[in-house]
Amino acid sequence: ITRKNKQRISKVFANLEAGKPLGTAVAEITSTIGEARTLPPGYDFRFVGKYEVMTEGQQQMAEAMLIAIILIFLCLGAILESFRQPVMIFISLPLALIGVMWSLYMTGLPMDIFVIMGMIMMAGIVVNNAILILDKFNVNVALGIPRHTAMITASCERFRPIIMTTIAAVLGMMPLAISRGIGAELRNAIGVASMGGIFISGVLTLILLPVLYALFTRRGNQKH
Repeated sequence: ITRKNKQRISKVFANLEAGKPLGTAVAEITSTIGEARTLPPGYDFRFVGKYEVMTEGQQQMAEAMLIAIILIFLCLGAILESFRQPVMIFISLPLALIGVMWSLYMTGLPMDIFVIMGMIMMAGIVVNNAILILDKFNVNVALGIPRHTAMITASCERFRPIIMTTIAAVLGMMPLAISRGIGAELRNAIGVASMGGIFISGVLTLILLPVLYALFTRRGNQKH
């Protein structure tokens, strides 16, 4: 008699078909069992094995992501001596998420635990572009340039460094994305997701940061 947590259990083993994400398979099986209602009273089911490990890993990675964001925010607030500018810098994070989702969709790769690890690492990389723009913006304001003009000028002047660092980061991740061999399937997803997140975030930050700054400060600009 097999028991777990003082309950009798019966194990059912299965393998995923090619191209089927684990989370999607679990959702389909759960939906099928729920619609069939074939389990007698007192019986229940749950998924263990890789799915249980994946769920626990996702929870731990979510906690790590939250801690990373808080630490980055506090560090930027101390360096810039402002808690408003770090909020603007953080627009790079959802932009990176857009790139991650787009790249995984285009390549047909699933979002696994390695991709989530890559997203945590990207949290400290993609904010660099916005930091470059805001740092130059503060320098321009200190020189007496009007704030809106200072933001546009900062974006234009930092265009080349941001493009250079973005291309360098993307090329650095390329070996992970295109590698072949034993265990390559575990590395390809994190490489593709990192390339997409860094590239899309770098391009969109140059466009959206000045636009959002103009929108948020429009009322104050009209008063003056």
